Amino acid sequence: MYLTEQDGLRLLRRIVEHFPSGDLLFDAFSRLNVRLSNRLNPIVTRSGSSLRWGIDDPHQLERLVRGLALVEEWPYTSAPELARYSRPTRTALTVLDTFRTTRRLGRLLHYRF
Repeated sequence: MYLTEQDGLRLLRRIVEHFPSGDLLFDAFSRLNVRLSNRLNPIVTRSGSSLRWGIDDPHQLERLVRGLALVEEWPYTSAPELARYSRPTRTALTVLDTFRTTRRLGRLLHYRF
């Protein structure tokens, strides 16, 4: 999310071309979350950096990077660590998890090549 789309795709292509096989796991924000974070997330706004690349459809990378195959995506809204959160917060996250747009705001993507 810190790279431009072109730079991120170039990096993924180099990795897939360099190694005979492997697994890639990385955090990904949707385009909406990139826009929101650049305006509202203090971690981003106070750092002086900006997020650049949002991935709405993880299958898009399969089309753009030959050999890459999506294994799984884990939305932040359903992470096991959230069990430590308060009941109202867990309830809100459960509701958010039912909608694709909010479920894909942030997630971990797992690809294999």
